[in-house]
Parts: sequence; structure tokens; C-alpha cells
Amino acid sequence: MPDNQLRIKGSKNGIIIQFEEGDLGQAIQLLEDKLKENPSFFVGSQAVLVIPEESVLDAQILVKIHEVLCAASISLSEIRREGSASVVEVIQPPAPQKSPSKEDNQKLYWIERRLRSGEKLSVDGDLVLIGDVNPGAEISAIGNILVWGCLQGVAHAGQSGNENARIMALRLKATQLRIAGFISRSPDDSLDPHDPEVARVGSNGIVIETWEKVGKEDPLPFWRRLLHGRED
Repeated sequence: MPDNQLRIKGSKNGIIIQFEEGDLGQAIQLLEDKLKENPSFFVGSQAVLVIPEESVLDAQILVKIHEVLCAASISLSEIRREGSASVVEVIQPPAPQKSPSKEDNQKLYWIERRLRSGEKLSVDGDLVLIGDVNPGAEISAIGNILVWGCLQGVAHAGQSGNENARIMALRLKATQLRIAGFISRSPDDSLDPHDPEVARVGSNGIVIETWEKVGKEDPLPFWRRLLHGRED
């Protein structure tokens, strides 16, 4: 595996991890190997990930990146495409070839912050929050919610009545989940999720499943729009 697929350099705010052209899976494996060579050197660092402009991200790639960085005690603060300010600027949906659905036209909010107890955040579209939601904090969205961190507060997706909305988090430990008019209380505190999870409305109310299971059985239009700028 060529070392030139990966570059790691320091910055005033932490480290910059840059994947070069090539297979993202191989680059992630190379990153994992490099971090294991110096297990204590990067502990506590904030990382900005830069990926090639043409690389396609999917849920499995994002989860793997998260796992590798977490194992090295590195926090991911931002993802950028090479030559662009951030991923979200590159992946805006193109002009639709078919009649757009309500979800197609929904705004996408990409916000980087941590919500502390007593703070509230509400958006009139889909929400991607890079940061944690502490107990006592609340987030809500007309559309879907994705928390790139630990969700421990209250989350309300599909606020205007959309029962197809989802709530996704790397660690889903919310005190309360709401999707449209459905409400789910926090599960047993002894259960600590080890994998990213998705909450959705099932036949008997809100159910929680792993990202991997939902992605295989019922692909998420929101994910495709977020990561690829298209629905198909």
C-alpha cells in the first residue's frame, strides 16, 4: 500500500489528515496503521479531514473513519474536499431530472458546535450537527437529524409531521426521541451503544437500529442527498 495515499501534518488548531487520489478504504487502513505506530502522539488532537474532490463518501466510510480516529482519541472537527471549504458546499443537489419531492427541496444545515444543557437548536430542514448534544440540550428539525457525535439530550425530527424522518447519531443515548408525533423515552442507562444507530418510526412506534442494518434494508434518501447530491 503506497504511503503517498496519506499525508498528516500539524496546524495551529490540531492536525490535517489528507487522503490522496486512490481507494478510500486503503487510505483509511493506512491511517489506522500510522496512528498505531505512534499511539500517544496524537491523543486529544482535533483533526480536519481532506479528501479528493472526486471521492464518494458513504455511511460505511464515515463510520470507519470515526472508529479509527476514536480509537486514537482524535476528534474529527471538519471534513473538506480538496480545493473546497467543506463537503457541504460540494454536494448541493443538482437540478432535478424529475419532479422534485418535498425532501429534495429541503434545506440542509451543516453546523459545527456542542450543545450544552439548556441550549436549543432548531432548523427548518435537515440538520447535520458535528458535535455532541449534552443532557438537557434540545435539537429539532423539520427533516432528518444526523449528529456526528454523542446525542444525550432531546431530539425531535419531522417536526412538522413527517413520519419518514430519521434521527441518526454516532452514539445514540438521547433522554427523549421524537419523530413527528411519536415519542420514545431513553432506554436502560446500562445499555451503552457501541455502533452508530438510527431511530425511525416502525409499526409499533419508534425503533432503533444500526446504521449498517438500515442502510442495507432501507437505503436513506437523506444520506444519498447529503453525500452524493442525488436520490438515485
